[in-house]
Amino acid sequence: YQLEEHNRCITGSKVASILGLSTKKSKWQLFCEMIGDIDREELTGDNLLMGECMELAFDLFIQKKYGYTAIFPPEEGQHHEEHKFLFGLVDRFVTVGGVRYVLEYKNFDKQYKNIWETDMIGNIILPDTVLTQIHFYSLLWDMPAKAFVCFGGNELYLLDVPRNPDIEGYILKECIQFWDDLQKGNYPEPDYGNEETSKLLSKIYNCPIGDYLDGTTEE
Repeated sequence: YQLEEHNRCITGSKVASILGLSTKKSKWQLFCEMIGDIDREELTGDNLLMGECMELAFDLFIQKKYGYTAIFPPEEGQHHEEHKFLFGLVDRFVTVGGVRYVLEYKNFDKQYKNIWETDMIGNIILPDTVLTQIHFYSLLWDMPAKAFVCFGGNELYLLDVPRNPDIEGYILKECIQFWDDLQKGNYPEPDYGNEETSKLLSKIYNCPIGDYLDGTTEE
């Protein structure tokens, strides 16, 4: 059920693509996946198992370091009360000072820290690709959030992500528009500056990269 809903609906991991923020997957590529033109990319096997094991390690760390008890979310996930095509599975919840938070785990290679910005006193700043995903979860679950970020397995940060009505409103508006376009088959413009776009067009139309494709964007 979770996988079916994740594939069918707009989820937190898709928000950065919808907003045009993702360097890994364009809005057009996501649209093609969700409408069924190309296969979805799935995490399976050892990658999925390792992610689950890391989350359990993070649970233990925040309990010992901060005294927080990570709470597992409902297995069935959460749909938006009004817009049922918005769906989310969060990593954990945590209660701090009587306030319940979404707790989002992020695990990165050490090299990624070099491209993250810092504030004036050296604290890391979550990139927009991560922030928008977390704000989506706050919107969906109606609560603030915290992000637990790990670089290279041994550099760890716990960051507050306060709610922002303006950002949440913008995310909601863009997700509704994307879903409406998806139902009508109104394709977004491909990102021709992205190398992956050429590869995907070649795969969809079964022709070599560099061939001219006649027709409209939708065709």
